[in-house]
Amino acid sequence: MRNGINLAGAFLLILILAACTTAELAPTMTSVVVPEDTPIAETPTAVATNPVVTTEPTPTPTVTATNTVPPPTETPAEQATATPEPNLGGGAPDDPPSSEVVPILVRPEQWRPGLGDIAVLWPDGSGLKLLTTYHYNADPVLSPDGQRIAYRSVPSTITSLPEPGPRLSEGYYNIWVITTDGEQAWQLTSSEAARSVPSWSADSQRVIFSQGESGELVEVDVDLQDRRVITQSAFNPKVRPDGSGVGFITRDGGLAWIDASGSTFDIVPSSSLPPNTVVNDFDWLTDGQGLVYTLADLSEQIGGSTLGIKYGVWVNDVDGSMPVLLADGARNAKASPNGQTVAVLTGSGYADACFVDQRLAFLYLDPERAEAELVDMGDLNGFPGSIAMGSFFPLANVTWSSGQQALVEFGLTCEEDRSSAGWYLIDSQSRQMLQVRPPFQSFEDVADVESGGPAAGIQLTGIEVIDRAIEAILSNDLDARQELIHYTTAGCTTADGLGGPPKCEPDQADGTPVTYFPVLGPGEGSPVMTEDIDNTIDFVVKELYAAFRRLDPTEVDIYYPAGVYGLVFSLVDEGGITGVTVRLDDQGRIIRLDFFIQPPETQIDGQGIELLIQPATD
Repeated sequence: MRNGINLAGAFLLILILAACTTAELAPTMTSVVVPEDTPIAETPTAVATNPVVTTEPTPTPTVTATNTVPPPTETPAEQATATPEPNLGGGAPDDPPSSEVVPILVRPEQWRPGLGDIAVLWPDGSGLKLLTTYHYNADPVLSPDGQRIAYRSVPSTITSLPEPGPRLSEGYYNIWVITTDGEQAWQLTSSEAARSVPSWSADSQRVIFSQGESGELVEVDVDLQDRRVITQSAFNPKVRPDGSGVGFITRDGGLAWIDASGSTFDIVPSSSLPPNTVVNDFDWLTDGQGLVYTLADLSEQIGGSTLGIKYGVWVNDVDGSMPVLLADGARNAKASPNGQTVAVLTGSGYADACFVDQRLAFLYLDPERAEAELVDMGDLNGFPGSIAMGSFFPLANVTWSSGQQALVEFGLTCEEDRSSAGWYLIDSQSRQMLQVRPPFQSFEDVADVESGGPAAGIQLTGIEVIDRAIEAILSNDLDARQELIHYTTAGCTTADGLGGPPKCEPDQADGTPVTYFPVLGPGEGSPVMTEDIDNTIDFVVKELYAAFRRLDPTEVDIYYPAGVYGLVFSLVDEGGITGVTVRLDDQGRIIRLDFFIQPPETQIDGQGIELLIQPATD
């Protein structure tokens, strides 16, 4: 019941994806930025905002005049001044994260790969909250305390051009920070420059990134607006988990780290690498005593593409003394918070109209880090069935949401049925994957689906059994819905005609007891058998429109009971179906679904009901 992507759009998307994969090579920086009204000096700006970062001319959070810190003037010479003893935010955070939300990049199909809007949701896919509406943001990174998100954004001086497309691949970004509730944002840079994905200090107070061709390593205190240059010739930095230093890729393709006193230590000296081989990416292991990293052999690279590059993921101690090859053909290593698993991408990343050479895999480290077991995504329980023509592939590597669970978005090319694409929750320990949110067709769909989640507070009735059903339906979680389904049992009939008891199978006698679930569609009803219930309840909710109680709960049709309560929901992308009324009995069990194509008010007008939740208004 969901729309598919047209082939021309798929072809365009794949060509762009193929071009973008070259950005993963070696120590060049990639970053994303938020827009600004007027270019200002290269100084951070604190901004008090309304909940959603809007479109240009002010593309990032919509700002008000309150609590705005005016940007101090700063000459280029002052910008380059290094601080001899940079404060790297040492010390681990005192408190565990107060939020379990996961930051994601939402990018509807046919949109530019790698760019979109920043949102948060719960690990089970529910509670989507859109934080920006600029469409040119990327690479959200959650702070260790779970309160803020740093991300990159393409400067509005580029996106406001009549034809911005050719310049979007230049790798120029600004760095922004936004709170996970979207209420406040800070612009840390305001110029066209190559900037890396930001990294948080361990105390969640500072953001560190590299910028420019010189590899200037910059640290910005978000609240105090202090900006320090730590060193030069350092690319793609990541803060050591204990806050004692920052790892980075060197200009000549090695791997090193710098401590709070400014001393630099080699981990993988470029001189120790074979010719034409560089560090492509890296990540710290949780204990801070080891790292995983990708080496890229560029000897047989074809042009500027990713074809011909030979990748391998390694693990090493922080002093560089114990290099171990974990897997050939893997890249883009991301260590889990518990330090036991590393998510990687395999394949070249090359793409044509229907084929994308990119898969997700997991490396399970042994306790001594001497070897690892590689498990491909196709070996996970819950992996979608065979794909006829196209490719089912991860759009990027995972975002870890806990010690062992991660969210990842999958794309699907050249398939009419695109229902298997979208967001998946993967449990690396149990080796299971579960689709938690379908793909978005447009940015309007993203805004429509936004539900606020548990943190924002769903509108409820105060009646426990009803509120449980409301939360289950809004979660878009099939398991939660399945638990509330209550089947009806009735004797089947061999008579022709619509309505009435379920029809007997050819081998069943008239009156044979049959267990089914009643469903009404536009104009007629049909019984759904137990084995088909998942398809019936797999709809995507836009919002709760109203909730009601029937004043007279007497059942007129025992085969299609109307129940005691009704929940009216509007739906997203359901092929002409605009909504569903969920019928509940007095125990809050779902006893019938009524799908409709009329406006939702038709489900409550003249029905002899008491409204428990008033109709939603625009």
